[in-house]
This record gives sequence, C-alpha cells and structure tokens, in this order.
Amino acid sequence: MNYSHIISLGYAKIGNAVQHQHHTHNENVISLITKGSIVLDCGEEINLVPGMAIVIPAGVPHKTLQGENVEFFWLSFCSGCLDLDNSPTLLKIFNLVQTGAVPVWKLAPTEQKLYLSLITNLQQEIEQGSNLSLDVISSYLTLLLHQISRGSRLEFSNNTRSDIVADALTFIQQSTLNHISLRDVANQVNKSEGYLASLVKKSTGFTVGEWIRKSRLTEACKHLLHTQKSIEDIADQTGWNDTTHFIRQFKKEFNTTPAKWRKSNLSKPD
Repeated sequence: MNYSHIISLGYAKIGNAVQHQHHTHNENVISLITKGSIVLDCGEEINLVPGMAIVIPAGVPHKTLQGENVEFFWLSFCSGCLDLDNSPTLLKIFNLVQTGAVPVWKLAPTEQKLYLSLITNLQQEIEQGSNLSLDVISSYLTLLLHQISRGSRLEFSNNTRSDIVADALTFIQQSTLNHISLRDVANQVNKSEGYLASLVKKSTGFTVGEWIRKSRLTEACKHLLHTQKSIEDIADQTGWNDTTHFIRQFKKEFNTTPAKWRKSNLSKPD
C-alpha cells in the first residue's frame, strides 16, 4: 500500500549541510537529531544537537544554515488524511509553533529511546507491506507526538526573528483563501508595501507574492487529497481566478499537473 501521502518517515545522514532558501512543507514534520549538529533558521537561528526535536507545522517557513555529520529520524504526516485537524490536544505542539513558540523540544534519554522504538517499529510495518488501518497509524502517531510533548520546550534569549515578517507570514497562512495581496498584508502589519516587500524578501529569500502562492498551493493540495472537487472549483476556492494559471503555477512548484498529482497520491490503505 502507498502510505506516502498519509505518513512518511525515515533515517537520514548528512555529512555537510549547506545553506538553502526558506521553504515550507505541505505536511507536519518532526525531526529528532541523534548525532552531529545542525543550524536552522526558523524565524531565529537555532543550533540543534542530539536529543533535540524540531517541530515544523505545515506551511511554516524554515531553512538550513549549516550542519556537520548530522543524523536524524524524520517523520511527516498529513493531519487531514488522519482526521486530526479538529484534535487540538494531539496537535498541541504544532499549534504552539504556529503561534510563535520556538519549535524545539529537548527529549530526555528515556523519551528518546521510546520515541525511536516507536518510529522504528512503524517504519518496519510500512516497509514490510503490513496492511495498516488508519486507526493503527493514528495510534502510533498519538504515541509519537506524546513523547515529543513530554520533552522540555526550549526558549532562546537571543531572538533575532523579525516580528513583522512573522506576523506577515502568519496572516498569509491564515488568510490565503481570501484573495489577499501585498497591500492587504502590508495593511495588516501597519507597514508600507515597499518596506514590507523588501523586508520579507531579505529575511526569507521569497517575495510576499511567492509566499501567498505557496500558501495557496498548500491549501490546494489539501483539497486535492481530501475532496472530490473539480480542479476548477479548487482553483477558485484557493484564490486563483484563472484555472489555467493555477495549473501552470502548480506544475511549476510540483513538476506535475494537479490532476496527475491527485491521482498519484490517492492510493490509500484498505
């Protein structure tokens, strides 16, 4: 069975991590560092070392700055696929990050051990072709998220994050479906369009327009996975006035059309 659009996980090693531009995921992501160190920009620079878990909600910008001999277990999942969007307790750690919390939890050795045992068992089940139900996957995920939440959430005194940029990106994420523009975002943060455009581009590597586009495409992916709506309806409901333009932008981002993307991601377990 293809579980990739529901949940993906694995182990990775990076000898030398190089800096890249800010980007986002369509899924919620957790990475637990087991060896080495890596520096990420998640609104501020954060140095991750073994025992630390980085929590990135869907749509939240982040980028790698540097890293050396890094080893980590990663997990990504679609909350909509598992019907978790109305489970604030289960998704508490992601909700905290979305409201501005530092996205890092420090796990004690016993918490790390149990987390790694759970994620390894789930990975083996999937790789062996076990016919897992959504309930079983949700149960694993509940236990994994519980272990992260038991850790100590870190605070950093050297906060270099631009509150203006953070507020602007949050507004974009929350208002994507309202056909917003640079002017709307600038009005929301009480800054001129020119100043905000320059600040966001300098801070993230992307323009306000590009962030709006990315956010709309993230929402479009959710509709493609979780509804039977037509491509035309999805385009209209996620802020695109022209379906052809939507398809062109989707293909630019994902190297395939919305229809083909939907078809390739809809093979669900029985």
